[in-house]
Formats: sequence, C-alpha cells, structure tokens
Amino acid sequence: MDLYFRAKWTYYMPSASRAEIPRPELPVILELLGDTEKLGSFRHILTSLGRVKYSTMSRFFRGSDSESESSSSGDEIETRPGQTVRPAYAFSDDEEETKRVVRSAKDKRHDELREIMRKMNNHKKIKDMSSVLTDFEDLGKAYEKGKKVFDKESQQIPRFYIRCLVSLEDFVNECWEDREGRKQMSKNNAKGLTTLRQKLRKYNRDFESQIQEYRENPDEGDDDAEQEAADSEDEDDDEDVADFGKDAQKAKVSEDVKPKAADTKKFQMDDDDDDDDIDWDMSSDSSSSSEDEAEGPGQTVYTAAMFLKKQPGEEKKDKKERKEKKERRKKEKDDDEGEWEEVTKGAPMVKETPKMFAKDTEVNHEAVTKKLSEIISARGKKGTDRNEQIDLLQELRSIALANNLGPAMALKIMFNIISAIFDYNPNIATCMRGEMWEKCLSEVNQILTMCEGNQDINVSENISDESEQLATMPYRVRGCVLTVLERMDEEFIKMLQACDAHSTEYVERLKDESKVCELLDRLQVYLQGKATTEETCRVYLRRIEHLYYKCDHKIYGETKVVDKSQMEMEEMCKFIYAKDSTDRLRTRSMLCQIYHHALHDRWYKARDLMLMSHLQDTIQHSDVPTQILYNRTMVQLGICAFRQGMIRDAHNALVDIQSGGRAKELLAQGLLLQRQHERTPEQEKIEKRRLLPYHMHINLELLECVYLVSAMLIEIPYMAAHEMDARRRMISKNFHHVLRMSERQTLTGPPESMREHVVAASKAMKTGNWKECKNYIINEKMDAKVWELFFQSDKVKDMITNKIQEESLRTYLFTYSSVYDSLSLLTLAEMFELDQTVVHSIISKMIINEELMASLDEPTQTVIMHRTEPTRLQSLALQLSEKVSQLVDNNERINELKQGNLFYQKPGRTGKSQPHIKDLQRPRIGKPCRGLQIFDTRVGFLLFQHLSSCLSFPSISYDSEFSSSEFLESLSNVAEQDLNQRLQASPIITVMSDESTDISNTKRLVVYAQVISEDMVPSTLYVTNIECKDATGRGIATALQEELERRGVPASKVMSTGSDGASAMTGKQNGAAALMQRENPHMVNVHCVAHRLALCTSQAAANIPQLQSHQQVLTDLFYYFKGSAKRQEKLKEVQTILDDPQLIIKEIHSVRWLSYFCALSTVQRILDSLLTYLAEVDGNKDPKAAGLRKKIASETFISITYMMMDAMAPVTILSQFFQTENVDLALVKVKLELCIGDLEKVKTMDSPYILSLKEDLKPGMFKGHLISNTNLNLQALTERFIDAMKDNIASRFPSNDLLSSFSVLALRPVSFLDSKELEEFGTEEMDILCQFYGEKQTVKWKEEKVTKSNTSEPIIDVAETK
Repeated sequence: MDLYFRAKWTYYMPSASRAEIPRPELPVILELLGDTEKLGSFRHILTSLGRVKYSTMSRFFRGSDSESESSSSGDEIETRPGQTVRPAYAFSDDEEETKRVVRSAKDKRHDELREIMRKMNNHKKIKDMSSVLTDFEDLGKAYEKGKKVFDKESQQIPRFYIRCLVSLEDFVNECWEDREGRKQMSKNNAKGLTTLRQKLRKYNRDFESQIQEYRENPDEGDDDAEQEAADSEDEDDDEDVADFGKDAQKAKVSEDVKPKAADTKKFQMDDDDDDDDIDWDMSSDSSSSSEDEAEGPGQTVYTAAMFLKKQPGEEKKDKKERKEKKERRKKEKDDDEGEWEEVTKGAPMVKETPKMFAKDTEVNHEAVTKKLSEIISARGKKGTDRNEQIDLLQELRSIALANNLGPAMALKIMFNIISAIFDYNPNIATCMRGEMWEKCLSEVNQILTMCEGNQDINVSENISDESEQLATMPYRVRGCVLTVLERMDEEFIKMLQACDAHSTEYVERLKDESKVCELLDRLQVYLQGKATTEETCRVYLRRIEHLYYKCDHKIYGETKVVDKSQMEMEEMCKFIYAKDSTDRLRTRSMLCQIYHHALHDRWYKARDLMLMSHLQDTIQHSDVPTQILYNRTMVQLGICAFRQGMIRDAHNALVDIQSGGRAKELLAQGLLLQRQHERTPEQEKIEKRRLLPYHMHINLELLECVYLVSAMLIEIPYMAAHEMDARRRMISKNFHHVLRMSERQTLTGPPESMREHVVAASKAMKTGNWKECKNYIINEKMDAKVWELFFQSDKVKDMITNKIQEESLRTYLFTYSSVYDSLSLLTLAEMFELDQTVVHSIISKMIINEELMASLDEPTQTVIMHRTEPTRLQSLALQLSEKVSQLVDNNERINELKQGNLFYQKPGRTGKSQPHIKDLQRPRIGKPCRGLQIFDTRVGFLLFQHLSSCLSFPSISYDSEFSSSEFLESLSNVAEQDLNQRLQASPIITVMSDESTDISNTKRLVVYAQVISEDMVPSTLYVTNIECKDATGRGIATALQEELERRGVPASKVMSTGSDGASAMTGKQNGAAALMQRENPHMVNVHCVAHRLALCTSQAAANIPQLQSHQQVLTDLFYYFKGSAKRQEKLKEVQTILDDPQLIIKEIHSVRWLSYFCALSTVQRILDSLLTYLAEVDGNKDPKAAGLRKKIASETFISITYMMMDAMAPVTILSQFFQTENVDLALVKVKLELCIGDLEKVKTMDSPYILSLKEDLKPGMFKGHLISNTNLNLQALTERFIDAMKDNIASRFPSNDLLSSFSVLALRPVSFLDSKELEEFGTEEMDILCQFYGEKQTVKWKEEKVTKSNTSEPIIDVAETK
C-alpha cells in the first residue's frame, strides 16, 4: 500500500515536484504479482497517472481475461489534445511525463459544446455569418447527441448552453437592425444571416421558458453550474477508484476547474484560489488524525482511512463543511487585506478627481493641447465616465482662460465640450436629459459669443488638425458652428418628441424654442461674409423651418401691419432658389414658403407657386421627411382654399391625403396599426423619429371635416344631376363610403360625431332643405369641435352658409326640374334666401353648361323648363332598353362566331383546316361580292364571275392562295384599264415624277399624272412605279415616254412636267424636262414650290452653327428614344404625370418638307417632360442620357427652340398651302409676301413663343429645372436667320409671267371690282398666254455637234380665245 500512496501522492503533486520522487522499482512491483487484487489496484493507479495505457500494457501485467473485462468497463481513457501516448514504462528522468484524464460522458458532451461555442464566438467577432450558421447547426446536432446524457445525469439543460442561445439571439438581432452593415455584407453572409435568423427563432421556441428565466436572472445559477461540474468530476473519480475491490477505499480526486464559457466575466478566478479547488474527500476526524500523525510541521501522512468511501449522508455533510470552510478562509483573507466596498454595475466610481497638471508644470499651449488629446482619447472607450469627461474639459477650459492662452484655445476646448455633451447619450433614438440640454444651450451660447467677439478667428471644418494655429494670430481652429447648431436643433426636436404633449414639461421645453431661434439669428449674422453659399442656404433653411408653420395674426387686424415674416421668408427662399446646388434644400424651402402663404390666406400666391414648381410630379423621388412636408403643405393649401371659398380646389388638394384613411401617418403625427404586415422594431423606431412635435400638428378632425364638407358641396348636386345615370363616376370615394356606412345602420339617432353631422347635412341637401343642412353643419357642437379652430371663424361660417344655399338651389333644380313647367326667380330667391341676381347667375350657368334644359324669360323673371329631361320612369325604361340592346348585340356576335366556325372542319392530323364540300355550294359568296360592288360595280361583277366558276372546284376556297392572287390580278387589270381610259380621254396631261430607291437599293421612278375629265374637273392619278436602270436625264425621259406610249398617250399631250430641282430632272441641256420638251415645245416645266421652300429653310440655317447643332440634338433625341421601347414608355409615364401631351419625338427627314417643324414642335411641347426624364436617369448607367440632358438643359437650346417655333410657323403655313391639291396660282405671290411679313415680325422679338420664353426662362432656371447659362445673343441670331430666309426666298421664287398669268383662269368672285376694272381685268395675262400658246414654239438643241430643232404648231386660236 505504500506504493499505492506514493503513486496517489505523485498524481496530486505538480509536475516539477513529481520528478524528485523516486519511481517504484520493478522487483517491488513483482512482489505484488501474488496478490491479484493489489495488482488490479496498482494497474488502475498507473493508468490514472498516465504512465500505462491498458490497451498497450504488456500481457505480463494484464492478468486474467475477467480482470481485463472488469477493468475496462469504466469510462474511456483519453489523451489530451496535442499529447502523444507514452510507452508503458519510461525510466529516463529527462523524458516529459504525459497526463491522462478520466472524463465522464457528460463532460465529453460539455466540452464538445464548449468547443463549438468557442469557434462560434470567433466567427461572430469577424461577422462571418455563413460560418456562424454552420456552427449553430453543429451546436444543435451536438446538443441532440448529448441530450440523453444531460437528462439522465442532471435532468436539466446546461445553463451555459442557454447563455449561448441568448447571446446568439442578441447578436443576430443587432446585425439585423444594422441596415448599413447588412448592405455591406457579401452575398453569402447576407444569406447566412437571414437563414440563421429564421432557424434561430424557430429553434428557440423549444427553450422559451429557460431563455426567459435566464434573461430575468442572467447571473443566477452560474456558480451552481460550476460546482455541479466539479461534483460530477468527483463522482467519476470515485467510480474509477472503486475498482480496488470491496475493501478498497475511495479517493475523490479533482482537477483544477477551468470553466470555458462565453461570458468570461462570470468565470474569472484568481491564482490564489487554485488551492481551494482541490477538495479531499475525507471526514474532519480523519483529517485531524492525519494531521496529528504528521512527521513534522507542514507534512501530512496519508493513510488508507483517508480514501475510504463515505456514506451518502456523510458526503453531503462533508460538502457543506467544505463550502463553509472555503467561505471562512475567504473571509479571513478579506479581513487581512482590509475592508472592501461593494460597487454598482457600470462605470467605476471615481473617488477623487485626478489633478489636471503637476504642481510645477508650466501651463502653455503645448501642455493644454496634450492634456486635451489625452481626455479626448478616452472618448468612446469602455468604462469612460462621460460626465467626468465633460467636467474635465470644463476644468481644462478654466485653466486655459486663467493662464491667458488666448480665445482660440478656449474655443477649441469648447468645441470638444459640446461634442462630449452630444456623446453623453449614446443612443441616437433617445433624447438627452434636461440638465444636459441646459448645458448644451449654455455652451453653444458661449461658443457663438466668443466667435462674435473674436472675428479674427478662422473657424472651419476644412482646417486639418495639423494646420491649426492656437497660439499666435491669425488664429485657425478646426470646427463648425453651423454643424453644432444643426445638431442642437435636432436634439431639441427629439426632446419635444419624447415629452408628453399634454404635460407642463412640454410647455417648459417649448419655451426654449425662442432661445434656439435667437441662436440661429445670431449665427446668420455671424456667417454673413464668411460662409459659403451652401452654408448660408443651410442656415436659412433652419430658420425657415422654425418660421413657416407660425401664423402672425397681427396682419389681420384693422390697422395695416407690415408682414415681417413674409418678407423674411421671401428673402431667404429667393436666396436658396438662386444659390442652392442641391434639389433638397430648394424643394423644402419652396414647400415651406407655400405653407406660409397658405397659412396667411394668400391663396393665389401659394397655388401659383405650387403649380409653377411642378413638385407634385417629382416629389415621389424625394426623401421621406420632404414627402411629409409636401403632405403638410397640400393639406394647408386645401384648408386655405376652403377658407377662401374655393371648394373644388380644396377637395382636390385633400383627396389624396384623406382617401386612404392614413392622414395621421402621412402627416407624421402618429402611427397606425397596419393590417397587412407588422412593423419590425427597427421600422417602428425609424418612423417614430420622423414624428413631428405636437405644436406643429394639424388638427385631423378639422382636416376631415373640411374634406367631407367640400365633398358634400360637390357630390350631392352631382348625384342629383346624374341620379338615373348608371355610369356615373364617384368624385369622392371616401364620402360615398361614409354615406353607405350610414345607410347600413338599422337605427339612426341624432348625430353625435362630426361625420354623423356631415351625413345628416348631406341627406338634408338632397331634398333641397338648406336650413336643416346648415343647422347640421353649423351648431354649438360643430363650433366647439371644428369651426372655432379657424381664425376669424365667423367669416368661415358665413362662407359655408352661402355655399350651402347655392348648392342646395342647384340640387333642388336637378331633382325637381321635371315636375315644373316654369319657376319664378323671385320664388327661388325667397326660398333659399339668396339675392335674385345670385339666383339668376346660378341658373344662367346651369343653362350654359347644359346642366339644366330651360330658358330664362327676362320680362317675367321666370325659368321655363323645356321638358327634355326624362322622368324617373322614362329613365328606367331607357336603361332597360339599353341593356336589352346590349344583350341582343352580344347574342348576334355569338351567333356570327358560331356560323363562321361551321364553315370549317376541325383540324385534322396535319393541323390544316379543310373546307366542307357541301358548304361550297351554298350561295354564301354573294355577300362579299355585294360589299365590293359598293365601291366598283365592274370589279364586283368580275369577282362574282370568278367565284361562281370556283363552285365547280370543291378543293378551292375563296381564301386560298390561288384565289387571292387572282383577286389581286383582277383588281389590278380593272384599275389599269380605267386609268388608261382616263389618260386617253384627257385633252392634255401633266406628268409629275420623282426618283426613289426601294429597300433592295433598286432605282425606281414614281409617276403621277394630272388629267381633265369631260366635265373639265382636274384630278390627279397614280400612274406607275417603274424600275429605272439609267438615272440620268435621258434615261428618265426615255422611261417616261415608253410608259406613256404603252398606255396609248402621245407625247404631244404632255403640256407640263413637275419635279424637284435635281439636275437630272431640270437640267437645261440634258435634263428629263428639256429632253421631253424637244417632242413638244409648248411644254412647261415647273420646279416644285414646296421643295423650293424647303431648300430656302435648309440653306438659310446651313451657315449658322448654332442652328446646325440644334438640329443635330433633335436628331440625337429621336434615335435615343427610337431604339428603346422601355424609354418611350417611361417618357409617356412622365408626360402623364406632368399633364403634357403624349407625343413621340419625330425624325427630321431631308425629303419631308414639314418634318423639321413637326420634330421641333414636339420637342417644344414636351420639353418639361424631357428634362424631367433625363434628370431621373442615372448618368453613370446611361451616359447618352447625361449627354443629352447637358445639351438640352442649356439656355442656347431652349432659346433657339422657342425662336425657331416663331420663325418656322409662317414657313410651315406657306408649305402647307403649296401642298394643297389645287393651288390657286394667283395666291402664290400673295402668300409669299405674307410669309416675309411674318418673318419680319419675328425679328422684333414680340412673337408669341419668344414672349412665352421670357416668362418661362429665368436665370439658371427653366420651369423648375436647372439649366446652364450661355452668352447667347438671341436677337442677333434671329435677325441673321430671318435675313438669310428672305434672301433665299427672293432667289428661288423669281417672277414668272407665264405661270402667274394662269391665275386669270381661276374661278373666283370679282364683284368687288367696278365696271371699268372689270373690263380691263385679265387683259394683260390673256395676252401673255395667247402669245405663248397661240404661236409656234421652237426648241433647238445640239446633238453630236449638230444643231437640231423642233417646232410645234399653235395650240389655240388667239382671236377666238380672246
């Protein structure tokens, strides 16, 4: 047993001391072989010491098989990680010993869980969410694997496992609420976070009670869990030692407990307590006896009694004694070290403020700056007392002022003090405390005072820390007073949001607003001349936001008072409009100005500013606070319109806010419960931050009452006028809903709420009872709830009474007009207590708008009904007849569809439909033939013959390919025969031709002819479109002559030709017209006047670079939208929102004479939509859009667009006149002179579009859009273009006596001429015509150096013609 004790003692000694104990010799061990029981016990001791592993032990020490089985039935023997298995015996003293650990199944499962938790904590630190998800899944599997062990041994879930779940849940919630962090996550991490959140929430449902218990008492049970782990290890050791035999004694061996938990704060142990963790399982008696038997002081003799197994009762008693002994030792230790004081959680209590500087330290700029850096460096660190930091900074400022270190140093410290005050509350969602707010106000006031008193200090946030100059002038300090005041203003708003609106605290806190406004005024004065335009705009906007919702009632008094608030608002807003480079500040300032105008009953100014700004079209792209401000502005605008009697405008302004029932949310005056989906805590926090303070609220009951009364005054007359109209539309859905809800009530009592009053008034108005309607709307209850909230409520109530009288009169006339034959205006005026002139005006408007079918008899002052409106019974009969007719039409359509399907069989296997043979014999073919006979009898007869012949061929149907080609051929033959007959019958013809190219790049020649019928009626005919291989003048002339000969028309009949100005057509020697004139010398060639006018325009603009660039931009716009249907759809959406016409940008064609004006007009009409669309497109994703917007959003492009609209309008009118079917030649010269006169007016810059440009175009602004300013002299550009146009018209339209003389033949009235003028009328023109057509005409030309000629005989008899 001495060997056993020596081994046991070695097990509990440190490794350094173990080496000094002599190891058992082999002969001594062999003496134990005779005793099997001792051998087994010795083997167990060696195993516990890590010297021998049973599986590798020599068979010499194994003993019998039964012994091996019994000894291996205990717990597994595992080596620690990182250690190798040693041989059975190692006698070398230099070799390191390896320690073996006996672990229970429970400990193994605990260690496995802790290892996974350790990995999870590491992954949580780097926010590797995909790995955290994997660790969580492994943790769940490990827990399920060890669940049986936990239930068997402790029958409860390990507390560290619950702590891990709680920690993981908090971590996931924190990551999920961090939206910015989620956006920056990788795709795998974001997906892992979402999956982990869902799985964790589902998994934690099984541990709800344990998690709740842990959250209530997070520290409870941790010590018990630690003791339980130690006890379990003790019990495992007891079981191992029990293998010594029945008489063997138990020894309770425990290792140093080193718990591994996620929360290391709860498991930190001192090295001094390590000895206390080694508990010997022995009674007090045995321990005392053993101490008595010690050989000397400090030595203990271990006997077998120390390892005897205790009874169950004794074990509990020993544990209790050990615990008391441990506490006793701890107490004695505490007594030795002195008294300890219990501290609270959080930051450590500071007993004594440290001294700022040492006693002999020189306080200068360098020392103060260094000390300031030390204090600031603790900012945000764990355990930093924020209140102490503020005190330290204030003390440092006092020291700096006491040592006269200058204002710059003091100002530097002040900026840090205010930053520390702002940082005192780390949660951005909550407001600062009252005492901190007072400190904040005081410090900001001191900063501003010091800046005002030391104008030489340069304070800017652009100054770096290295470039600061605090000691000598000029002083330079890093900081921004504007940012400080903006943050202070935000904190003030948060404090108002956090206060109870109906408490005195809110009133006391609201008194500080005057101080905030005073600081902003002082800041504005201080920044004048120093700040940039951006900073000035920010200051102005802060002042505007504190001013816009306040009504100045002094201006409504009898004595006229200058409205200072309006002047200040206008001055600040104009500055922001002109100088701000961001849309947000400009939008918010404009909305505030509109709100301020509406609040002071300046209705027309507010309305015009809202319409001119086009904010209603682009507000959906703004941020949420700006959208809330827009909603408030629209509500105030509607209430202002209601006060002014603009009922329809008030309804239109309020309908969007009131229609959804979410006015409270839209105005940021509270949150409503959402039915479809529930807000997350993060969303609720964000929305609560947007709520406005109570003193800025708009009364919601007042708002709803104004909306319902406006809807009643509009809807009730409309319902009466369209009572029997089944297709009538609802003007106000919300008002109809309120009416329906009232009608569904079984019992209707006296009205109580505001809605019930409006519903009762509506029912009274339906019958024309205006007094009852007025009493429901205006009474003591409604006055207290609504009307007394208006300023000058008596005027509002008088206006409402007047509107109720007028609309009740209209409703009465709509309802009962079918009953009366006539009505007296005097009777109506007395019935509704209106002036007779007002009644006359209302009825006149109704008659003009065709709302009332009646007439006014002025002498008798009566309204005579025309009885054209149907009665109720007649209206019902009309509705019934309309529905019956619709039913009949539907039945006929269904019948036609069925009959049409019967003509075909069902598709066979080939998928083709085959006609019925029997159906081909039916006389069904006559129906389409009769339809064709309507437009041409001959064609119809020909088709009828063809279709009749098809009856003998059952396999042919009238819709087959063969039949279709024959139809076309027959039509073509008939049309060509008719054309040839008309060409041959005409005495003379005019040929018009033009070159063209088809899609296959083949040269074509399009030919038209103008003929005269027997009734002397001219008509234009399409002749042909033939291929022209030779596009020269000779080739064209040959092709024309051959085509005319083929149709039986001699060349002598062609008296004139018309073409464009191409040399192949109009060349004097080899042009097609000149070659055809050789056959008929009397032939006249006319250059198309519309083409000549188009050439005038293009050549006038060719020498002006600005106009060429403008035309190129129009072309680029066309191709930008042409290639994308998506862009066209988005442009249409913008046009719909802006109420612009939905136009598609057109292409500029060189051969389309009106194409330029069409493209120009389209762009000018939708210019607002174009600028809005191109501004919304992301320039990085669509550089073309960015480039186009840069070109369009310029003063040059917009000015040229408007100028060209004025310049091209008369030219376009003239071109349209030239393109009429039968042009009156007498008017050509007159129209040209009128066009030139209109162009001269454009040069004066008083034309319509240029005047409109002056209204729309402001410096840097066009209809609310920012544009680039250019130095364009529009006057000079206009004069240059107009002069070029006039010169081109003069050169391309020379006087032609022969063509002008034809004007005498036009049939027009000449009754305005006297007898002498009538006798001389047309004499000169007739002489010119007779001279040309009454004489021989000769044409000469050279051909192969030979002069040839052709002479034609006179066409008319001059004497007979005259």
